Amino acid sequence: MKKIHGIVYNWAAYDKFEVYNIGKNGVVDIIEHSAIGEGDRWFYDVNFEDGAMHRIYNPNQVYFKPMEDE
Repeated sequence: MKKIHGIVYNWAAYDKFEVYNIGKNGVVDIIEHSAIGEGDRWFYDVNFEDGAMHRIYNPNQVYFKPMEDE
């Protein structure tokens, strides 16, 4: 199984790309949510140390890495 390590996205109106990586700038995890029904979309929740969350619907890239054995 693989865990999301980072995500890259850009706003449609801008040519600026944003990057979130776990362990940097307060990012604690990134969770992938699959589409459930017709008309639904995949999305990603980026969770921060302070409890904030940023939801991304159209990422440009998602980086995965193998999960470490616990």
